[in-house]
Amino acid sequence: MWNLLRRTRKNQKSGRDVREVGWRSLFQAVAEPFAGAWQQGVKADPETVLSFHAVFSCISLISQDIAKMRLRLMQTDVQGIRREKRQGDTARLCRRPNAQQNRIQFFELWLNSK
Repeated sequence: MWNLLRRTRKNQKSGRDVREVGWRSLFQAVAEPFAGAWQQGVKADPETVLSFHAVFSCISLISQDIAKMRLRLMQTDVQGIRREKRQGDTARLCRRPNAQQNRIQFFELWLNSK
């Protein structure tokens, strides 16, 4: 069972595959779309599941909430203290990624594409 408070050692390798990225990795844990589907030979691939309107709505709501959270670009100084970096090109890019979108719209669509 996964424990939020458990700490892993730095030299301990995780059991996750490198190819597991984004929302698609969530559906790899689900072995069958409904009870008894394996007996009937029914399979649901991640692309079909993600195109279902209820799943897409849930993912959109989650990505909207995550995109609303403020980004904090941190930089470590010479004493090893992490401080928020508010000036510079990278900080400006986090505030306004492009001319057509603000950061909330950009990160919402970016999270949906994962």
